[in-house]
Amino acid sequence: MRTSKNDTLREIHLYLSADLQQPSSAIAGALPEITHRITDNLSELHYLPESESPLPGIIRFKRHVKSRYDHTRKAWIPLDDPKWEWEGTVLVIITADECVVMIHTKGLREWASDVRLAMGMKVNDQLVIMIKGLGKYYSKLKTAQNKEYTAAARAGVAGKDVGGLSTAGEKLGREQIDMELLRLEMENGAFLVHGTFAHVHFHMRDEMLMGS
Repeated sequence: MRTSKNDTLREIHLYLSADLQQPSSAIAGALPEITHRITDNLSELHYLPESESPLPGIIRFKRHVKSRYDHTRKAWIPLDDPKWEWEGTVLVIITADECVVMIHTKGLREWASDVRLAMGMKVNDQLVIMIKGLGKYYSKLKTAQNKEYTAAARAGVAGKDVGGLSTAGEKLGREQIDMELLRLEMENGAFLVHGTFAHVHFHMRDEMLMGS
């Protein structure tokens, strides 16, 4: 039984797709802090070969399994041959712009299904989608809409044609995006995380703290 997250992290290694080590990656600014937290807990950080990460922006975990829970005996039974196994959680990082493009094209739900298929995920595996910059995207969209409204109002007062003022209107609105994200959670069982990634914290599920 593990009662400390620090003890648990020692037996879990972090694996990132190779693209995430590039200066232009979504977590480039947070990578030094992530590396420090991993090594400080006596764990290790690895980069996945393309054969194990056919998609960009992937984060996975491997656990050193030393025991199995026997439901009949209600006890953890040590393994004769401990092994490293993939955790059933896959994180994929996308930007807000990529999210909007996917909604415009194939749709987030179909994209999420493609991710699960490409990563060989099982039915009960958890897909976590981390969206970078969504708050900034909403803020820019609101600013553009306000400017367009003001320009249209001024043009109306001046008796000018306002037919060309539609830049913000051509973009997906916040309500549309939020609805697509909600459907992704409800229908695909995905877990969504929004953030700036300035400081990344990985919160393990409770069951990941229970023995291994």
